[in-house]
Amino acid sequence: MTNDSKKTLGTFNRNSYITLFLYLIAVSLTIFFSLNQYDQIVSTSIKLVSYALYLGFMMWSLINLKNYLEATRDNDYSMDILVYAMVGIPLYIFAFFYIRGKLKNDLTDH
Repeated sequence: MTNDSKKTLGTFNRNSYITLFLYLIAVSLTIFFSLNQYDQIVSTSIKLVSYALYLGFMMWSLINLKNYLEATRDNDYSMDILVYAMVGIPLYIFAFFYIRGKLKNDLTDH
């Protein structure tokens, strides 16, 4: 593994942890605001900001994943990115562990 791919993997790991944290905050805020009576405009604004941050960091980590897979694989990697994107948007916690497991297997295979 080259220095660039190590750096890209480190960036992906950092961004995926931030994305997981933002996902948990967004889901928690959604549950919290649905259980309590707060001003609709305020609660919707806070939820929109939290989901926008989550989606932004998810896309950023998706770009890092794509760059890492391009640098380290010769074969087709589009399925990993598709799974990460499709499962990750509604259920990021599952995509987080799935992709990290796949990357760990790839590292032990090389």
